[in-house]
Amino acid sequence: VICIATDGHDTQVALDAHGLIQPDHLLRKEPRASLVEDEAVQAPSPRKRAKVTAVEPFSADVPPTVVYTAQTASAASTILMGTVTLCIGIFCMTQSSHKGFNQATWKSLSCSISIFSALLVYHVLRESTNLLVEDDFATEEVAMKGLKSDEPAVAAHSGDGAVVVAMLRFVFAFGLQQAILVSSRQRKMVMMVSNTFGAQLVGLLCADAFATWQETPYWSTSPGVSFGLVCVTVLLLALCLGALPHLRNKVITDQQQQAQCREGDDTVAAWGISLTLAQFWRFVLAGQLPHYLGLQRSKYDRSETSFLFLTWIILIILTALSERAFSLVQSPAEGASRLVVLSHKLLTGASVLPRILAMTAAWCCFFWAKWLDYGMLTTGTTLVAAGEVMKAEMYNAMVCTGLAFCVMIGLLMLEEKAPQFKKCFAFFCESSMFTMCLAWNSAFQVACAFSKDAAAPEFEQVFTRCTQSQWMCIVLIPAWLLFMVPRVMDSEESKDGAAGGPKAEGSEEPKAAETPKEPEQKEAKPEEPKDAKPEAKEEAKPEAPKEDAKEAPGES
Repeated sequence: VICIATDGHDTQVALDAHGLIQPDHLLRKEPRASLVEDEAVQAPSPRKRAKVTAVEPFSADVPPTVVYTAQTASAASTILMGTVTLCIGIFCMTQSSHKGFNQATWKSLSCSISIFSALLVYHVLRESTNLLVEDDFATEEVAMKGLKSDEPAVAAHSGDGAVVVAMLRFVFAFGLQQAILVSSRQRKMVMMVSNTFGAQLVGLLCADAFATWQETPYWSTSPGVSFGLVCVTVLLLALCLGALPHLRNKVITDQQQQAQCREGDDTVAAWGISLTLAQFWRFVLAGQLPHYLGLQRSKYDRSETSFLFLTWIILIILTALSERAFSLVQSPAEGASRLVVLSHKLLTGASVLPRILAMTAAWCCFFWAKWLDYGMLTTGTTLVAAGEVMKAEMYNAMVCTGLAFCVMIGLLMLEEKAPQFKKCFAFFCESSMFTMCLAWNSAFQVACAFSKDAAAPEFEQVFTRCTQSQWMCIVLIPAWLLFMVPRVMDSEESKDGAAGGPKAEGSEEPKAAETPKEPEQKEAKPEEPKDAKPEAKEEAKPEAPKEDAKEAPGES
C-alpha cells in the first residue's frame, strides 16, 4: 500500500501483486466531499509525506537527492536554446551562397575549435599534474549550495611546488612542439597544426606558468612588484624565442615554413605575456591579486568593473595604432651601419607588441564580463542559486559567441577591400575568438564543478573533470582536423594562387617558354635572309645550356 499526499487529502491506492484489483480502480475518480467532511471523517495518515524542496539545493553536506528547481530548469532551457541557436546559425552560415562569407565562416569555426580544444587540453594537463603538488590553490568554484555574496574575495596565492610543476609543463610542451616542427617539415598539414593548435596550447601553458609564479608571496605583495614579474616574463621569453630561430633555421630552410614558425613563436609570446599583464592591471584595480580561474568576485562597489571595461577599449585603440606604427618600419638599405641593422632587428622583435595588446584586451574583456555577471547576480541578495549562476554563464557564452562571429566574419570580408589593415584585422579576430572560447570554457568548467561530488577524494574529482574534458576533445579535434583544416588550407591556397600564382609560374618557366620559340625562329630563316647573322648569334646562346643539360646527368 502506498499513500500519496495531495492537497491535504490522502488517497489510498492498493496494489495487489496477484492481480486482485483491476486497473479500472486505479483510473476511477470518486466524488470528493467537502474539506470539512473529509477532516471530520478521515483520520490523519501516520506515514510521512515526501518532501521536495527548492530552497536547499543539493550539496555534499546532505544525502544525495533528486531536486527539481526553477533555477535548474531555467538553466537547462537556456542551454538547449543556446545549442539549437548555434547549430542552426552555423548551418545557415556554412551553406551560404556567398563565397567570401562561406570561407570566412569556415575560418572562424576552425579558429574557435582550435582555441577551445587547446583550452580543454590545457585544463586536463593542469588538473592532472597538480595532483603531484600539495599546495593550496586559490581557485574558488560555485557549489550546488549556491553563491554567497557576503563572502570576501580571496587573494591569489600559489606555492613553490605549483610554480615548479607549471614551469615543467611549459618547458616540456614547448620542447615537444619544436621537435614536431623540425621532424615534420616535409608535411604541410602537420606544420600548420603545430603552429596553430600546438602554439596555442604552449602559449596557454606559458601564461599559466608565469601567472602562477606571479601569485607567489613575493611577487604578490604590491602592484609594482607584480609588474616586475611582467618584465621578467618579457625578458625570459625574448631570450628564449630570440635565440631559437637561429638554431631552428639550420634545419628548416624553406622561407615559408620559417615564417610559419615565427608566427607560432609570436603566439607563444603574446599569450604568455598577456595574462601576466592583465593580472597586474587587475591587481591595481582590485587592491589584491585575484586568481585567473574560477569565480571572479568584485569589490569596492564594483567600480573596478567599469575601469576594466575602459581598459579594454584603450587596449583595442593601442593595438590598432601600434600595428600601423610597426607597419611603417622598413628594412635597412644595403651597406647600412651595424647600429641601423641592430635597431631594425630590435624593432622586428618588438613587432609582437600589437598582438600582446590584443590578447591582453581579450583577457580584460573576459574578466570584465565575469565581474559584471557577479555584480548583477549578487545585487540585493545574499545567496544566489546555483542554477542562476549557470544561466548567467550560458548567457555570457551566447553573447560572446554572437559578437565574436560577427566581428571575425565582418573583418575577414573587409580584408579584401582594405588589405593594408590585414594584420590589424587578424589581431582583432584572434582576440575576439579567444574571448569567446574563454567564455565557453568558463561555462563548461562551472558545469563540471556542479557535477562533481565534493565529498569524494580529490583524485576522483580530478578524474571526473578530466574525463569530461577528454570526451570533448575526442569529439572536437578529429572534426577540426578532418573537415575544417583542409577547407581553410584550400581557401588560403586559392587566395595565394589568385594573388601571386601567375607571377610564380612565369618566374619558374622561362626556359620552357624559350625552347619552343627556337624552331619558330629557324623556320623563319628562309623568309628573312637579311637577319641571318643576328639569328645565328641568338641560336648560339641557347646551345650552351643544352650541352650542359646533356652533360649534367653524366657528371652526376
